[in-house]
Amino acid sequence: MHYIPSAELAFSSVEHIMRDVWGGWFLRYLHANGASMFFLVVYLHVCRGLYYNSFYGKRQFVWYSGIIILFIMILTAFLGYVLPWGQMSFWAATVITSLASAIPLVGDSIVAWLWGGFSVGEQTLVRFFSLHYLLPFILFALVAAHIVLLHETGSNTPTGISLNWGDRITFGPYFFLKDLYFLVLFFILFMYFVFFNSNYLGHPDNYIPAMYMSTPAHIVPEWYFLPFYALLRSVPNKLGGVMVMLLSIVALALLPFLLNISSKKFILNSNFVPMRAVFFSLFVANSILLGWIGGQPIEEPMYTVGQISSIFYFFIIFIIFPIMNKLLDTNLSLYMKNLWWEDIFILIRQFFLPVEFLKNIIDKFNIFLERQWINAEYRLYKKGVHPDYQVDFLSKESFDDSRQGFYKNVILANEEFLSKKHLDWKKEFIEKRVNQVDFLINFTNANLETDNRKVNIQIFLEKIFLEKIESFKKTKIFQFFVNISPKEENIISSKVNLDNSQNSFLGHNLNHSNKN
Repeated sequence: MHYIPSAELAFSSVEHIMRDVWGGWFLRYLHANGASMFFLVVYLHVCRGLYYNSFYGKRQFVWYSGIIILFIMILTAFLGYVLPWGQMSFWAATVITSLASAIPLVGDSIVAWLWGGFSVGEQTLVRFFSLHYLLPFILFALVAAHIVLLHETGSNTPTGISLNWGDRITFGPYFFLKDLYFLVLFFILFMYFVFFNSNYLGHPDNYIPAMYMSTPAHIVPEWYFLPFYALLRSVPNKLGGVMVMLLSIVALALLPFLLNISSKKFILNSNFVPMRAVFFSLFVANSILLGWIGGQPIEEPMYTVGQISSIFYFFIIFIIFPIMNKLLDTNLSLYMKNLWWEDIFILIRQFFLPVEFLKNIIDKFNIFLERQWINAEYRLYKKGVHPDYQVDFLSKESFDDSRQGFYKNVILANEEFLSKKHLDWKKEFIEKRVNQVDFLINFTNANLETDNRKVNIQIFLEKIFLEKIESFKKTKIFQFFVNISPKEENIISSKVNLDNSQNSFLGHNLNHSNKN
């Protein structure tokens, strides 16, 4: 209404909305920061789907529709970023649309078609404004399709187990209150950026009108595009950079295919597979690192770090996740609560044969270190002074300072202590597992008791209601109304008489009209 998609007036119309239109500043900050909050929620949603593997099995079509929604969101946000027509908007549009020129044979023609001329100008702005208005309707339809597909298969659970309808609980008040709590936290963060730090997520150069002859020192997109921008810059070739950037989104869409072909047995929740949770954390940290690299100038060491991080991004998706999924079928040790380096060693040992040679070298080195340690401990034992010894050996009359005495008093005692401690750890672990199972059993029994109580209450209320009706029928008031109410035979005869009287009346009028 107040915005003008013109190269000369676009920037001024935005400032007019901010300064002169009543509430214009609020709507613009709400719109600009709302886009950032939208992307934040979507990225968290994608990360949750990756952690719980919600795309596995029949839910893969839900995942595919979500990736399409993400792509349309990126396109819509980029078109909206161009509309203020500031320095960063103009040059971001120039750089991104110029990427189409990397397509062989038809690249230059596509760029000219996107621009509507020989450079980014008013025709480009008008087209971007129209598309930025129309694409949200397509996005809304895709979201509706996403929800319909979700209802076809049902939502995933944190345990990764598909529940029967009888095992589920109602949306309210449990999930309603939970979602309401996080919705309040989300709006607190959202309103903070709208009212107190409105331009924090933007770029100060975008408050300078677009100048065709002055290029900014460092062109950066919005923060939610920075990981893809870092992937684009990590490849020296233009076409290669465009392919890598597009492949980063396509790789997410290929995850159901990659994991389904690698294994048909799959534990969905990463809580039960610590090694997969570690790699998921590395994937998220690497994505954040790519975002930080995308906002930095193209210089060393940022450029090299960005290339390594880009390789690691695709290495996790195409190599680590499918391999781990395949190995989890046959190697139950990966489901145990191992140390992270133990899981990595198990993965490498299962996949690379030369590691056995490396393992033998490490074992020999450990034996050498153990011998050195034993010799050092034996020298201290002969002196009878050691901070870890619980027994004062010198105070004993029969103190044996030989190797046999050292083995008996120190090595065996230490092994007994460790074995006892290991047994204590096992008992504690078993007790925790038993408590968890008891809790689940009690929780299930409590739900069954609650359901039975509800059914009994309903039956009791129905019985009381029927007794009240029967008792009311015996009252004089009910008999009085029964007697004065017309019976069914009387009602039918009245209808017949009424129909006959109407027919006779119509016949009388017809005869009268014929005589006239």
